[in-house]
Amino acid sequence: MSRTWQHQGPSTARRAALSVRRLPPGAAAARVGELAALTRAAYQGSDPLPGLPVPDGAQETPAAVMAALRGGATVWAALDSGGALVGSARMVDWEISRVAVHPGARGTGVARALLTAIERDAAAAGVPEVRLNAVIERCLPPRYARLGYHVVRHWPSPDKPLTEVTMGRRPDSPRVGRLLPWSAAALLPHRGVRAWLLDGSDLLCVTAPGADPARVLAEMAARYPGTLLAGVDVCDDSELAFQRWPAARAAVLAHLMPRAATATAVALWRFAPGHEVSLATVTTGVSAT
Repeated sequence: MSRTWQHQGPSTARRAALSVRRLPPGAAAARVGELAALTRAAYQGSDPLPGLPVPDGAQETPAAVMAALRGGATVWAALDSGGALVGSARMVDWEISRVAVHPGARGTGVARALLTAIERDAAAAGVPEVRLNAVIERCLPPRYARLGYHVVRHWPSPDKPLTEVTMGRRPDSPRVGRLLPWSAAALLPHRGVRAWLLDGSDLLCVTAPGADPARVLAEMAARYPGTLLAGVDVCDDSELAFQRWPAARAAVLAHLMPRAATATAVALWRFAPGHEVSLATVTTGVSAT
Protein backbone atom coordinates (compact mmCIF):
# COMPACT_ATOMS: atom_id res chain seq x y z
CA MET A 1 0.00 0.00 0.00
CA SER A 2 1.33 3.45 -0.89
CA ARG A 3 1.29 6.28 1.62
CA THR A 4 2.04 9.87 0.68
CA TRP A 5 3.56 12.01 3.41
CA GLN A 6 4.65 15.66 3.43
CA HIS A 7 7.40 16.65 5.85
CA GLN A 8 7.31 20.29 6.90
CA GLY A 9 10.90 21.04 7.85
CA PRO A 10 12.35 24.28 9.18
CA SER A 11 13.12 25.49 5.67
CA THR A 12 12.00 24.87 2.10
CA ALA A 13 15.28 23.07 1.42
CA ARG A 14 14.45 20.48 4.09
CA ARG A 15 10.97 19.68 2.82
CA ALA A 16 10.63 16.31 1.18
CA ALA A 17 7.60 14.66 -0.41
CA LEU A 18 7.83 10.93 0.20
CA SER A 19 5.92 7.97 -1.09
CA VAL A 20 6.18 5.16 1.45
CA ARG A 21 5.05 1.78 0.22
CA ARG A 22 5.29 -1.91 0.92
CA LEU A 23 7.17 -3.52 -1.95
CA PRO A 24 5.72 -6.67 -3.54
CA PRO A 25 8.17 -9.61 -3.23
CA GLY A 26 9.19 -9.40 -6.88
CA ALA A 27 9.83 -5.65 -6.70
CA ALA A 28 11.89 -6.05 -3.54
CA ALA A 29 13.93 -8.86 -5.10
CA ALA A 30 14.63 -6.67 -8.14
CA ARG A 31 16.05 -3.94 -5.88
CA VAL A 32 18.26 -5.98 -3.54
CA GLY A 33 21.34 -4.15 -4.80
CA GLU A 34 19.81 -0.74 -4.08
CA LEU A 35 18.50 -1.88 -0.70
CA ALA A 36 21.91 -3.23 0.32
CA ALA A 37 23.70 -0.05 -0.83
CA LEU A 38 21.22 2.15 1.04
CA THR A 39 21.64 0.10 4.21
CA ARG A 40 25.43 0.29 4.05
CA ALA A 41 25.33 4.04 3.51
CA ALA A 42 22.88 4.51 6.37
CA TYR A 43 24.85 2.47 8.90
CA GLN A 44 28.43 3.37 8.02
CA GLY A 45 29.70 6.04 10.40
CA SER A 46 26.28 6.35 12.02
CA ASP A 47 27.33 5.85 15.64
CA PRO A 48 27.13 9.04 17.74
CA LEU A 49 30.03 7.76 19.89
CA PRO A 50 33.11 6.54 17.98
CA GLY A 51 34.88 3.33 18.94
CA LEU A 52 31.96 0.90 18.92
CA PRO A 53 31.99 -2.33 16.89
CA VAL A 54 30.95 -1.79 13.27
CA PRO A 55 27.15 -2.15 12.86
CA ASP A 56 26.04 -5.23 10.96
CA GLY A 57 24.11 -3.03 8.56
CA ALA A 58 27.33 -1.31 7.45
CA GLN A 59 28.37 -4.60 5.84
CA GLU A 60 25.06 -5.41 4.15
CA THR A 61 25.21 -7.31 0.86
CA PRO A 62 22.63 -8.04 -1.84
CA ALA A 63 22.90 -11.73 -0.93
CA ALA A 64 21.98 -10.93 2.69
CA VAL A 65 18.96 -8.92 1.56
CA MET A 66 17.85 -11.75 -0.72
CA ALA A 67 18.27 -14.24 2.13
CA ALA A 68 16.05 -12.05 4.31
CA LEU A 69 13.40 -11.95 1.60
CA ARG A 70 13.52 -15.71 1.20
CA GLY A 71 13.15 -15.97 4.97
CA GLY A 72 9.86 -14.10 4.83
CA ALA A 73 10.92 -10.48 5.26
CA THR A 74 8.69 -7.75 3.83
CA VAL A 75 10.28 -4.48 2.69
CA TRP A 76 8.86 -0.98 3.05
CA ALA A 77 10.50 1.65 0.86
CA ALA A 78 10.52 5.44 1.08
CA LEU A 79 10.91 7.10 -2.32
CA ASP A 80 11.50 10.78 -2.96
CA SER A 81 9.58 12.79 -5.55
CA GLY A 82 11.96 11.56 -8.26
CA GLY A 83 11.52 7.90 -7.33
CA ALA A 84 14.92 7.53 -5.66
CA LEU A 85 15.15 5.20 -2.68
CA VAL A 86 15.89 7.29 0.43
CA GLY A 87 14.76 4.93 3.18
CA SER A 88 13.77 1.35 3.85
CA ALA A 89 12.76 -1.00 6.62
CA ARG A 90 12.12 -4.72 6.88
CA MET A 91 9.55 -6.65 8.83
CA VAL A 92 9.07 -10.31 9.74
CA ASP A 93 6.03 -11.25 11.85
CA TRP A 94 5.55 -7.53 12.60
CA GLU A 95 9.03 -7.18 14.04
CA ILE A 96 10.81 -4.29 12.33
CA SER A 97 14.51 -4.39 11.44
CA ARG A 98 17.13 -2.65 9.32
CA VAL A 99 15.55 0.80 9.45
CA ALA A 100 17.79 2.70 7.04
CA VAL A 101 17.76 6.34 5.97
CA HIS A 102 20.09 7.78 3.34
CA PRO A 103 22.60 10.15 5.00
CA GLY A 104 21.37 13.00 2.82
CA ALA A 105 17.82 12.56 4.12
CA ARG A 106 18.55 12.32 7.85
CA GLY A 107 16.48 14.59 10.02
CA THR A 108 13.65 14.91 7.49
CA GLY A 109 11.29 12.39 9.06
CA VAL A 110 11.95 9.42 6.76
CA ALA A 111 12.26 6.89 9.59
CA ARG A 112 9.09 8.14 11.21
CA ALA A 113 7.25 7.90 7.89
CA LEU A 114 8.41 4.30 7.43
CA LEU A 115 7.32 3.31 10.94
CA THR A 116 3.99 5.08 10.52
CA ALA A 117 3.27 3.17 7.30
CA ILE A 118 4.13 -0.16 8.94
CA GLU A 119 2.05 0.66 12.01
CA ARG A 120 -0.97 1.63 9.91
CA ASP A 121 -0.82 -1.67 8.04
CA ALA A 122 -0.41 -3.51 11.35
CA ALA A 123 -3.43 -1.74 12.84
CA ALA A 124 -5.49 -2.57 9.75
CA ALA A 125 -4.47 -6.22 10.14
CA GLY A 126 -5.47 -6.25 13.80
CA VAL A 127 -1.89 -6.77 15.04
CA PRO A 128 -1.74 -5.96 18.78
CA GLU A 129 1.89 -4.82 18.86
CA VAL A 130 4.79 -4.07 16.53
CA ARG A 131 8.32 -4.53 17.82
CA LEU A 132 11.92 -3.67 16.97
CA ASN A 133 15.37 -4.16 18.47
CA ALA A 134 17.80 -1.34 19.21
CA VAL A 135 21.40 -1.25 20.46
CA ILE A 136 21.66 0.90 23.57
CA GLU A 137 25.28 2.01 23.19
CA ARG A 138 24.46 3.34 19.71
CA CYS A 139 22.02 5.77 21.41
CA LEU A 140 19.10 4.39 19.37
CA PRO A 141 16.39 3.57 21.96
CA PRO A 142 15.58 7.23 22.83
CA ARG A 143 14.73 7.86 19.16
CA TYR A 144 12.08 5.16 19.26
CA ALA A 145 10.94 6.19 22.73
CA ARG A 146 10.07 9.62 21.31
CA LEU A 147 7.81 7.81 18.83
CA GLY A 148 5.91 6.00 21.57
CA TYR A 149 7.86 2.74 21.80
CA HIS A 150 8.48 1.22 25.22
CA VAL A 151 11.01 -1.38 26.39
CA VAL A 152 9.67 -4.92 26.64
CA ARG A 153 12.97 -6.81 26.92
CA HIS A 154 16.56 -5.98 27.89
CA TRP A 155 19.29 -8.36 26.73
CA PRO A 156 23.05 -8.64 26.02
CA SER A 157 24.08 -8.81 22.36
CA PRO A 158 25.23 -12.36 21.63
CA ASP A 159 28.10 -11.45 19.27
CA LYS A 160 29.38 -8.08 20.55
CA PRO A 161 30.06 -6.55 24.00
CA LEU A 162 26.92 -4.42 23.63
CA THR A 163 23.41 -4.46 25.06
CA GLU A 164 20.07 -4.29 23.29
CA VAL A 165 16.43 -3.68 24.01
CA THR A 166 13.34 -4.94 22.29
CA MET A 167 10.81 -2.13 22.07
CA GLY A 168 7.16 -2.26 21.14
CA ARG A 169 4.02 -0.24 20.76
CA ARG A 170 0.37 -0.72 19.92
CA PRO A 171 0.08 0.39 16.30
CA ASP A 172 -3.28 2.10 16.84
CA SER A 173 -2.27 4.00 20.00
CA PRO A 174 -1.35 7.70 20.27
CA ARG A 175 2.36 8.50 20.14
CA VAL A 176 3.22 9.30 23.75
CA GLY A 177 6.99 9.66 24.07
CA ARG A 178 8.75 9.09 27.38
CA LEU A 179 12.32 9.72 28.42
CA LEU A 180 12.61 6.42 30.33
CA PRO A 181 10.06 3.93 28.97
CA TRP A 182 11.06 0.95 31.12
CA SER A 183 9.17 -1.55 33.22
CA ALA A 184 10.72 -3.61 36.00
CA ALA A 185 9.82 -6.85 34.25
CA ALA A 186 11.79 -5.87 31.16
CA LEU A 187 15.13 -5.28 32.91
CA LEU A 188 18.00 -7.69 33.36
CA PRO A 189 18.56 -8.75 37.00
CA HIS A 190 20.57 -6.19 38.96
CA ARG A 191 21.22 -4.75 42.42
CA GLY A 192 22.47 -1.31 41.53
CA VAL A 193 22.12 1.57 39.08
CA ARG A 194 24.87 3.65 37.49
CA ALA A 195 24.11 7.11 36.22
CA TRP A 196 26.45 8.76 33.74
CA LEU A 197 26.29 12.52 34.26
CA LEU A 198 27.80 15.52 32.54
CA ASP A 199 29.04 18.22 34.90
CA GLY A 200 30.35 20.88 32.57
CA SER A 201 32.97 19.07 30.48
CA ASP A 202 33.50 16.31 33.08
CA LEU A 203 31.91 12.88 32.92
CA LEU A 204 30.67 11.53 36.25
CA CYS A 205 29.70 7.97 37.13
CA VAL A 206 27.50 7.64 40.21
CA THR A 207 26.55 4.15 41.41
CA ALA A 208 23.76 3.60 43.93
CA PRO A 209 21.87 0.54 45.20
CA GLY A 210 18.35 -0.03 43.94
CA ALA A 211 16.27 -2.03 41.50
CA ASP A 212 14.17 0.85 40.12
CA PRO A 213 16.32 3.05 37.87
CA ALA A 214 13.76 5.87 37.73
CA ARG A 215 13.59 6.06 41.54
CA VAL A 216 17.38 5.97 41.91
CA LEU A 217 17.77 8.72 39.32
CA ALA A 218 15.14 10.86 41.04
CA GLU A 219 17.12 10.55 44.29
CA MET A 220 20.35 11.49 42.50
CA ALA A 221 18.74 14.61 41.04
CA ALA A 222 18.63 16.23 44.47
CA ARG A 223 22.28 15.42 45.10
CA TYR A 224 23.66 16.49 41.72
CA PRO A 225 21.63 19.50 40.59
CA GLY A 226 22.51 21.07 37.28
CA THR A 227 23.96 17.91 35.77
CA LEU A 228 22.87 16.30 32.52
CA LEU A 229 22.02 12.62 32.18
CA ALA A 230 24.10 10.96 29.43
CA GLY A 231 23.23 7.35 30.17
CA VAL A 232 22.18 4.70 32.66
CA ASP A 233 23.53 1.22 33.44
CA VAL A 234 22.42 -1.57 35.74
CA CYS A 235 24.99 -3.59 37.67
CA ASP A 236 25.60 -5.89 40.65
CA ASP A 237 27.16 -3.13 42.75
CA SER A 238 25.03 -2.31 45.78
CA GLU A 239 27.15 0.41 47.43
CA LEU A 240 27.42 4.10 46.70
CA ALA A 241 30.37 5.00 44.50
CA PHE A 242 31.54 8.07 42.59
CA GLN A 243 34.05 8.60 39.78
CA ARG A 244 34.94 11.65 37.68
CA TRP A 245 36.73 11.83 34.33
CA PRO A 246 37.82 15.08 32.64
CA ALA A 247 37.33 13.32 29.32
CA ALA A 248 34.96 12.94 26.43
CA ARG A 249 32.30 10.26 26.71
CA ALA A 250 33.83 8.05 24.02
CA ALA A 251 37.18 8.03 25.84
CA VAL A 252 35.78 6.21 28.88
CA LEU A 253 35.40 2.51 28.06
CA ALA A 254 33.09 1.85 31.02
CA HIS A 255 30.66 4.35 29.50
CA LEU A 256 31.22 3.47 25.85
CA MET A 257 30.79 -0.29 26.34
CA PRO A 258 30.01 -1.28 29.95
CA ARG A 259 30.15 -5.01 29.21
CA ALA A 260 33.67 -4.64 27.78
CA ALA A 261 34.87 -2.95 30.96
CA THR A 262 32.93 -4.81 33.67
CA ALA A 263 31.32 -8.19 33.20
CA THR A 264 28.52 -7.43 35.66
CA ALA A 265 27.50 -4.06 34.20
CA VAL A 266 25.22 -3.61 31.21
CA ALA A 267 23.97 -0.49 29.48
CA LEU A 268 20.34 0.43 30.01
CA TRP A 269 20.02 3.79 28.20
CA ARG A 270 22.20 6.24 26.29
CA PHE A 271 21.40 9.72 25.01
CA ALA A 272 23.34 10.89 21.96
CA PRO A 273 25.90 13.66 22.47
CA GLY A 274 24.13 16.98 22.36
CA HIS A 275 20.83 15.35 23.36
CA GLU A 276 21.55 14.67 27.02
CA VAL A 277 18.68 15.62 29.36
CA SER A 278 18.58 17.40 32.66
CA LEU A 279 18.74 14.92 35.51
CA ALA A 280 16.17 17.03 37.32
CA THR A 281 13.54 16.24 34.67
CA VAL A 282 13.95 12.47 34.80
CA THR A 283 10.87 10.68 36.12
CA THR A 284 8.80 7.90 34.63
CA GLY A 285 6.12 10.43 33.68
CA VAL A 286 8.21 12.96 31.76
CA SER A 287 7.38 13.15 28.09
CA ALA A 288 10.21 13.24 25.59
CA THR A 289 10.58 16.25 23.34
